[in-house]
Amino acid sequence: MVDPTSAVPPPPIPPPPPAYAPATGQQPTVGWGVTPRVTPADTVITHRGQLYGAGYGPNFCAVWDLRPGGAIVATFERSQAGWQQAWERFQELESRDAMPQWRQPKIGWVLLQLGLGLVVWFLVAIVVALVVQLTGRDLGGLSDAQNGAVGLTFFTTLTGWLLFVYMRKPARTRWIVLAAVLGGGLLVSIILVLSVH
Repeated sequence: MVDPTSAVPPPPIPPPPPAYAPATGQQPTVGWGVTPRVTPADTVITHRGQLYGAGYGPNFCAVWDLRPGGAIVATFERSQAGWQQAWERFQELESRDAMPQWRQPKIGWVLLQLGLGLVVWFLVAIVVALVVQLTGRDLGGLSDAQNGAVGLTFFTTLTGWLLFVYMRKPARTRWIVLAAVLGGGLLVSIILVLSVH
């Protein structure tokens, strides 16, 4: 996998695709000895990032969206200058859209995110406690139903936080989801705590 964030010059323009398939039935190797993905219409993706790939066709260089249903997102003339432009666009898209390491589903990061979710829940529970105190109620005298309502914030907070971290959506969408889930859980919890006598 190519690290698109490194400031390396683009590799040389790949050679044109072969006019015939090799006799062994294997795909030709291109670039650094990597077997490329051959796509329809004699196009080849020679370099892959997390979300995008760079390659060429019979008369163009291109950048592909590698996600399911993805297509060519940019094309350039098949020349050294065109390959330079394709490589720069590939690096730009990868650095913009690739998931940062702290959002990747690896065990260490998942455990850290669960811990951060618990911290956020603790802060939400403090907000619920402050609202209960401001209404003149005794925190020690909460019924099981009221405690269950406070427990509801545990699930909504953890759900909201994990959605925020792991949803593959733009940051704005993730913030909206986090605010909606946290705010909704907090509001329902406060209503339930104050309404149960």
